[in-house]
Amino acid sequence: MIFLRDLLLGYHLGRCAEEWRDLIRPVSLSVFISVAAACSPVVRSYDSGLYPSVELGTISGANILVETNGDLYMPRFSPDGHALAFVKLIPLVKSAKPDDETRPSATVEVYSLDLRTGVRRLVLSADEAKQYAHYASSVTSMRWRDATNLELDIHDGDVGVTRLLIDVTSQRLLKAENIDYTMPASLSSEEQRVADAVLPVLPKAHEWLSSGGLRGVSVPDRGVLFQLRIHGEDSTVRFLDLNTRELRSFSKIPGWLMDGIAVNGSAILMTDVSVGPVEQWQLWWYFGGHVNLLVEGDSDASLWLEPRFRYSCGVILMVGNPLAFLSPRDNLLFFFNGKRVVRIADVTHLHDVDIGKAGEVVFSHWVEGRRRIVVRKWQPSQNLSKTDCDSSVLGLPVPITD
Repeated sequence: MIFLRDLLLGYHLGRCAEEWRDLIRPVSLSVFISVAAACSPVVRSYDSGLYPSVELGTISGANILVETNGDLYMPRFSPDGHALAFVKLIPLVKSAKPDDETRPSATVEVYSLDLRTGVRRLVLSADEAKQYAHYASSVTSMRWRDATNLELDIHDGDVGVTRLLIDVTSQRLLKAENIDYTMPASLSSEEQRVADAVLPVLPKAHEWLSSGGLRGVSVPDRGVLFQLRIHGEDSTVRFLDLNTRELRSFSKIPGWLMDGIAVNGSAILMTDVSVGPVEQWQLWWYFGGHVNLLVEGDSDASLWLEPRFRYSCGVILMVGNPLAFLSPRDNLLFFFNGKRVVRIADVTHLHDVDIGKAGEVVFSHWVEGRRRIVVRKWQPSQNLSKTDCDSSVLGLPVPITD
């Protein structure tokens, strides 16, 4: 049976989808009932804001904990899953004025919460964090080094970054190190793998490495997918077979290659296909010498692709919007197992997510102008509870840290 609320919530109605979209304008109740009666039962819901419309799924159950005291972000489970660290943003002044330019506009507090006992510890106070501020203090990266030591990067609001290592149990600062991001960075391990494969074939790309002129992703034991972003050169996405040294071109992939990740002998590529003021992006899947479009959408900013969690037969990906750090936006989560893509839609206006070894999921998402933290039990929806590769129950994923 289909209810009127299903129509209003935008549930997928199979062959009737286009009909009810046309009829969603104010019309009589009898028209809705007529359309509902003619449609097949609702099986799954879809995100029609993406193309092709992507199936929706969830990975969590009922709430275990909801933190709403302040603007809270970057939740991170400890390696054993028993503790949760998170950051609280503390505004100091509403806007910068000429006579108070020396005053930081914001600072942060960092907390650790024991999920077994409920004991909360202040790991880094607002005054301590403010010492590292020029215009404002913000935590831009945070990770647990082990069950008791937390490493975080504090940005000063200008160009400076300080990396802190803190013992959570004693709240003792173990190390403070200045990180200079203004100097040219060395290639990441992935960029180095791509360069090592491509340069013997296309040596002219060497002089463009430091400026991002070579973008790509390596597919272990198979080859590399790459694009030359060099003026006057062919910008077609190509695949270099490591065994045969053969180059294959994929002219059907438009735009600029932004990011890529390897997934079980295949790869997912993110491209920027923006034309005019609207940012447009696409995700492509490479497998067995062929490429297929997975999904595309529009945005109000240039997005990035990040693999967050890995399974034996797939990944959870984040398509991130940099504006989601500042105001309500959606960082999109996708589950992909080599055969199908599902958007994970547990919360609206998602900013961040983490999954702990104790079987819990934490979300940071925007509600009424600030971010709150919600901890839930790991509980995949039916369309995610079975994997297509081995028919086993979908277990806890492994965070991707490299």
